[in-house]
Amino acid sequence: MTFGDVRTPNIFYILENRFFLPVIFYEFFVILSIFAFIFLVFCGEFCLFILRNWSILSYSFVANGQLNTFFGISQFSLAHQLSTYDIFYAVSGQLLYHLRMQ
Repeated sequence: MTFGDVRTPNIFYILENRFFLPVIFYEFFVILSIFAFIFLVFCGEFCLFILRNWSILSYSFVANGQLNTFFGISQFSLAHQLSTYDIFYAVSGQLLYHLRMQ
């Protein structure tokens, strides 16, 4: 049944396909969110692993007004788990050390 040049849509076609595109976008969004979550968790854990091990092995640690080198940071790090505060202090201490050396 037509009215002029406009065709009347089939009601069964509308009921079967009206949610087709939103479902595709929803499924794509869910799958993308799962992969993004896994990627962020993996990257976060990897970055923390690198920061903690790099802090134990390489940079200086500022404590009690003294610049402790490798042996001080290694003994401190093995005795206590490094927190984010420790990592921040160690990175800032290393930056200050390199700035003073230049």
